[in-house]
Amino acid sequence: MKVEDKYTVVDVETPNKMNNSLCSIALINIENKKKKEEYYLVNPEAPFDDINIRIHHITPSMVEGKENFEEVWQKIKQYFSYGIIIAHNARFDLNVICKALDSYNIEIPIIYYIDTLEVYRKEFPNLMSYKLNELSEIFNIELKDHHNAKSDTKACFDLFNLLIKKGVNLDDYVRKYDYIHKDNKRASLSIEKNINNLYGIINGIVADKEINAKEILELK
Repeated sequence: MKVEDKYTVVDVETPNKMNNSLCSIALINIENKKKKEEYYLVNPEAPFDDINIRIHHITPSMVEGKENFEEVWQKIKQYFSYGIIIAHNARFDLNVICKALDSYNIEIPIIYYIDTLEVYRKEFPNLMSYKLNELSEIFNIELKDHHNAKSDTKACFDLFNLLIKKGVNLDDYVRKYDYIHKDNKRASLSIEKNINNLYGIINGIVADKEINAKEILELK
């Protein structure tokens, strides 16, 4: 099965700089040549930053009474369990989604994705910019309301289909998304600290050409 036979384009907007919750999500799913579009305002159960509101124009009052992400996930999770996820700067969107799932203690599925930002950088290396809005302008793609999840998803969908029409081998750009669980992050930081300490001890031994009792204790 080709990538273009079953895929879902996605874009999210976030309420604040933490990027561990979302206030809107839009998806366009293609399967068996059928197109399905979904859009949700999401109650992030988190505070909004003014700068985020200025960017996407979603306010706390607009999401009051809306479903939280745990509830929305039940409606959209099938898209992340099969096929390929398509997004522009995909690691951002997937990181937000996985952090939100993590916060609700929901199992994170194995996700395979294509980042249209990566594809355009490699396939069109001489462009001045690879931002979604500027790529849309360069390739005459309609983008009515940048930073609106629905509009951004539609633009990403059109940019992806342009790659299909140009015959780009999209299989070369499929990646597996690796999310580090919050507990694993703490473990990783601890390991990194210990490795750095070991590196420092070894450098000291090499410099002195001898090992002292303190260094032996630290190594143990």
